[in-house]
Amino acid sequence: MQCDKCQAEKWKCISCLSLSAQIYDHLIAEPSCNLRWFCDGCDKTVMEIQDKSETTDCTGNCDKIDKLVTVVEKLVGKLADVEDKLKDKGDLKLAEQLELRIAKLEERLSQGESKLEQRLAAIDDHVSRYVTDKIRALEEGRTMSGPVSSVEQAVKNEIGKHLEEDKEIEERKQNIIVYKVPEDVTADFTVRKDNDMKFITDMLFDVFHINIQEGDIVKIFRLGRLCRDAETARPLLVRFKDLSMKEKIMTNAVLLRQADSQFTNVNVAHDLTPKQREEIKTMITAAKKEHVDSGNDEVENYRFIVVGQGPRRKVIKLRRQNPLQ
Repeated sequence: MQCDKCQAEKWKCISCLSLSAQIYDHLIAEPSCNLRWFCDGCDKTVMEIQDKSETTDCTGNCDKIDKLVTVVEKLVGKLADVEDKLKDKGDLKLAEQLELRIAKLEERLSQGESKLEQRLAAIDDHVSRYVTDKIRALEEGRTMSGPVSSVEQAVKNEIGKHLEEDKEIEERKQNIIVYKVPEDVTADFTVRKDNDMKFITDMLFDVFHINIQEGDIVKIFRLGRLCRDAETARPLLVRFKDLSMKEKIMTNAVLLRQADSQFTNVNVAHDLTPKQREEIKTMITAAKKEHVDSGNDEVENYRFIVVGQGPRRKVIKLRRQNPLQ
């Protein structure tokens, strides 16, 4: 046998190598056999190289594993910190306490509003009875002692105006005014009224989810005289049988801006008396003047709207998306 590495001149017999004749014959007969024989010097060199390689690989792998373990430990620590912080922020018990406090505040607010409405109703009743008694006393005094003085007559007239205003407000309470409802001026009265009823019924159902039944709408008619050359449709007055139906519409009037195209240009408003309209006009004029005096942005860039009812009525301003509108 000759060394497969150094190919030296030295040969070894199979007896010295303790190889059987069968193994030797097999090695000779199979040239592609992967079995190798090295002399003592080459064998020592090969084994030293293998030991060194294994040691280097083990050391490198161990270092990588140690670094990986360190990184994992840091990640686990950060995850634990994040969980602790989230636990502090999302404490379910604290959230339940906040919900309970909010519920109590809402209940107190509702009770307060109910008591306030009762007190206002009692005051209105008291004032009405007081005014009625005063008018009766004035009437009786004029009958018994002749004509009343100019002051008494002025007081009586003013009281009468207030009573008439309150009566008119009460009559309009269940009405709404709908603007920009299309009007077919070429059709006769019956067709126009049927078209108006269908439009309002469809709008209430599609936008406000109100299914109108027979008798829910007491009156529906156009305001103003018919002009076939008019560029804009006449406002449409709608009176409901139930006040709650009107309140639902006015509370959710903003839904019109999210409705189908046939309803987006429609506006709804309360049916106000001439005096109320004049008061609103005065409030808006004063708000615009205050805006101009403050030196803010151009007044044309805002819409001024009166919200609320009675003493809680106030003016708010909304920036226009398009100042030309």
